[in-house]
Amino acid sequence: MKSAALRFPDLVARTPMRTHAVLTKYTSLRSYYPIFGGITPPAFEVAGVYSMLLQEAYLDYKTVSKNLQVLAFEVSASKMKLFTSSEYRQQVEETKKNKAREAARRMKAVEAINKDLPSEGVDSPSSTDSNTPKSNQEDSKPAANTQTKDITKKSEDASVTDPVDTTPNKAAGPYHWQPINITKEYKATLQGLEEARSMVRTFLVRIVQEINILNRHPELALETDRIQPHMSPFIFKELLPVGQPLTPDEEQERELANVTDQIDKVKAQKDDASTL
Repeated sequence: MKSAALRFPDLVARTPMRTHAVLTKYTSLRSYYPIFGGITPPAFEVAGVYSMLLQEAYLDYKTVSKNLQVLAFEVSASKMKLFTSSEYRQQVEETKKNKAREAARRMKAVEAINKDLPSEGVDSPSSTDSNTPKSNQEDSKPAANTQTKDITKKSEDASVTDPVDTTPNKAAGPYHWQPINITKEYKATLQGLEEARSMVRTFLVRIVQEINILNRHPELALETDRIQPHMSPFIFKELLPVGQPLTPDEEQERELANVTDQIDKVKAQKDDASTL
């Protein structure tokens, strides 16, 4: 190892062009143009950025697939129960509302206690302050109304813009994907989890195929209207079932249900044996 390290400077001095090729960008090399002269360097640059985004989506979907596998194992072992995404969001909103009600109730209780306590060193509001002239309040109301009307009018004027043609022009490329737009949430069952995993596998395969296409045709990354081989992993995760751990009572009910099922199976086997 030491002798190889000591020979390295001499070898570099003997082959300067090879060292220059390693340290220089490919667009500055003379050998690049006769071999890859038909492909522009920006295509490679954009294809590299696009490939990096595809890699991030691939890693996200790999994580989703692993989480679905773990969730399916926990559900089959009767350790978790499944909820659809809409049911889970509804539960979250209900818990938030309950917490807000509890906080408001506590605030009212604290205010009631503070009212009963004697106030020392606090001057009572004067009659002149409490009985403010109503004319000033009534004069301020029309001004506020006019301001709100002006604001709403400005917002309406800002929202009304010139129509823009958003229909993409179909690019002439050798490979194009059919879009996959999933709008329905998956069922809160093991079958729903398996369907989600199969869709994740489809997305992973399509991402790998897209990378292979970019290797042969990097100019396709410049297409602004190119259909993605996958949907956004963040939107996809909003449609997946959510698992929550079972409470001790629910675990006992599951275990009793499993025991009763086993007993029924044994009785059925005995009845079949007696009939034979």
